[in-house]
Amino acid sequence: MRPSARLVRPDVAVILPIRRTHTDGFVDLDQHAAEKAVLLQYLAPGGLAILVGDDPRVARMADRTRFRSCLVGTSPSFDLWGDQVSGCWPKGLSFQAHWGQETCEVRTQLLGSHWVSSVLAALAAAVHAGVPLKDAARVLPHISPYTARLEPVALPGGAVIIRDDHLADIDGFMAALQVLREARTQRRVLVTSARFRHAEGDFRFPARGTSARRPSASQGRHHGPCRAAVLRSGRKRVLLARTLPQARALRRLLGAGLTPNAGYVPPSLGQQV
Repeated sequence: MRPSARLVRPDVAVILPIRRTHTDGFVDLDQHAAEKAVLLQYLAPGGLAILVGDDPRVARMADRTRFRSCLVGTSPSFDLWGDQVSGCWPKGLSFQAHWGQETCEVRTQLLGSHWVSSVLAALAAAVHAGVPLKDAARVLPHISPYTARLEPVALPGGAVIIRDDHLADIDGFMAALQVLREARTQRRVLVTSARFRHAEGDFRFPARGTSARRPSASQGRHHGPCRAAVLRSGRKRVLLARTLPQARALRRLLGAGLTPNAGYVPPSLGQQV
């Protein structure tokens, strides 16, 4: 971070929540947060730090006195905060944003409540740049999800795949499971590898799955623990693909009975199947 921060010396820096990403480069989340905080050391004179206050590690960065700070999140004590969060597939994320005495409705195409902090940070940057809150919020419904970051992709047959194969971090995967769990659709199919990057080592499927009594599909060398965990979650059927040809066969099997619904293709398998 230091070389880039020294070169850019930004007028505005945005620090989002510290998640379990880049786990191969940091010992723990505290070290990850410390590296992000380096950016604030190189803010231009009079610079602004927009910090997500819901994350204690990020909120503590506001204690420094050499820069202005703006806290965003879900607490009314923050400078810009949101509540009444909603948005289950097929609807996108929406919430109420509050800035001082001003309140406005925010609607987006993003899937998942975990995007609230990112949207609030973007709104805060716009407000501090002189854009009225309502004008900034008016643009958001027209912004499409980032490629392969919980991105809905409509297939010719009427089904919808929610791609999330941009990264392979565990926190992103858990957010995607929450989206799938809350999706308002008759049928959901989860297609995933069984391994994710994690500071403590390989991650296996959690004992609590996305939704009871729904079929799941998995691929990878950890299919044994994966299958057991998914069954414990209440699912009745687990379809395993141990090789790429088996994955292709699984795709044909699912495609034969696929009806318009939401599916999920996370890291690694999305590039193969």
